[in-house]
Amino acid sequence: MSSLKELKLKIAGVKSTRKITEAMRLVSASKLNRAQLNMSGARAYIEKMASMMKAGASTSVESIDLPLLTGGKGNKTLFIVVSGNRGLAGAYNINIVRHLKAEIQRSKAEGQESSLYLVGKKAGQILKAGFGNLIIETELAKEKLEEQEEQAARIADFVVEEVNKGTFSRVLLINNRFVNAMLQISQTVSLVPPLASESDADVVEEAVLEEQQYEPSQAGWLEAFLPVNLKVRIYHALLENAVGVQGARMVAMDGASRNANKLIDSLSLQYNRMRQNNITRELSEIVAGAAAVGDR
Repeated sequence: MSSLKELKLKIAGVKSTRKITEAMRLVSASKLNRAQLNMSGARAYIEKMASMMKAGASTSVESIDLPLLTGGKGNKTLFIVVSGNRGLAGAYNINIVRHLKAEIQRSKAEGQESSLYLVGKKAGQILKAGFGNLIIETELAKEKLEEQEEQAARIADFVVEEVNKGTFSRVLLINNRFVNAMLQISQTVSLVPPLASESDADVVEEAVLEEQQYEPSQAGWLEAFLPVNLKVRIYHALLENAVGVQGARMVAMDGASRNANKLIDSLSLQYNRMRQNNITRELSEIVAGAAAVGDR
């Protein structure tokens, strides 16, 4: 059984931990609000781009031979994985990795070879042991808005170059779709060829499907538009990642603070009971000693 001193030290240690988790919760709440403002500010542009892609893809494109549109030849798939840079965010990063592993197995069953482009430190740390041979690039996920835009453009340029060279036949984006602070859903978005994702139904208005007119031609329009659409898709994933990480961390730290409070209450109750037992025992010893002296 723990002594009073040991219990007192445990209570002090848990209180110290609670201060840290509560401070992290407040910081994450502040960053979450800022990240949500950034994402909502870019949402109108992202929705319009996705709507244009949906409308453009609704027309006949069989005769247009663009690797970014139809996918390249061969059997190599590039996975762009967007995760957080740090932990203490519940199962946020683990869920992304679990989803990625399932997609890798599915691609393998289809005869595809997989390569990984990792954005975010945590995914690299988790995957290094079992999938290190598949990783071709690892970088931190940027958190500032202007840095996220630059990062999305750089990754998009890399994808365009490699797909046009024939290095990869398709490119898939793995990230967590932000629903709310309590819920982020792992998803796969096909960047090459560009296919509608599950989240498009939530963020894209119904596209106008009438006959479109293109200048100078549909092929010319797609050739110019597809790299921009690719950048926007990746940029949106980076914005969602910034929001999702902070939301998951805020919830995780709130849960940790609540658990710390429960543990403090339990240890305090145990401490008070032990202290009361010690006082009762000491009083009994004093009474017994006084009685013994009186008998003499």
